[in-house]
Amino acid sequence: MCASSTKRIPEELVGVWRRISLSMGDEPPSENSRVVWIQVRARFADIRTFIEGAPGGAESKSFAGHSSWDAPRLTFHHAIDLDEPSEDVGVLSWRGGDLVESGEIESKGQRIKFEEVWRRTPLEGNALLALEAQSERLPSGRTHALEGALVRVGAHAIAIADRRPRGLDYAAAYLRRRSTRWEVQWSIGDVHQLPLPPEPAGVAEEETSLELPIPGQSSTSRWLVVERDVAPGKNQCN
Repeated sequence: MCASSTKRIPEELVGVWRRISLSMGDEPPSENSRVVWIQVRARFADIRTFIEGAPGGAESKSFAGHSSWDAPRLTFHHAIDLDEPSEDVGVLSWRGGDLVESGEIESKGQRIKFEEVWRRTPLEGNALLALEAQSERLPSGRTHALEGALVRVGAHAIAIADRRPRGLDYAAAYLRRRSTRWEVQWSIGDVHQLPLPPEPAGVAEEETSLELPIPGQSSTSRWLVVERDVAPGKNQCN
């Protein structure tokens, strides 16, 4: 990790991270869920689903938003969440080539220490995109921070759509691009309401909007381009 403190997300954090273990309190490290976190320059997305047959139990989780950095702490501000939007803070360090995130969470009125170990996944490309779908104002006057988030790095992407305020469901998926096709690796809810990640050549500059088709449907959804870049090269601080 870079030694200096800065609000800019360090380049060595940009990428696709697969969680390989979680420990809570005094419990030994283990992993019973499929967990992927994709981090771009300022936005992130995360999806977690329980592995059938794994010991213990875990609820599916999914969230996305923007990140802020104050070394060695990375704060995730949830703008869209399967649960209630919130924020969480992790203290980051390196253990060999793995990224270690530690901190505390509140459970049943108690503060419990946790440690998550993340391993980088090869990008298979350098496209870096983040799109957001802004929520429409509801008849009740309520608004939600985001109705959708799509974050892509290389051949990996997480897409999320939250239509619950309009009486529909919440859907999220981790996708991998293989050859010319995007394939769902694991998901939450009805993935048929999720758009596929666009190719960078078809994405305009940041702060412009575009229509993305919904596969198998005649409808489209409008998204705002919030990040469009290329993934960093060889890490300089690790």
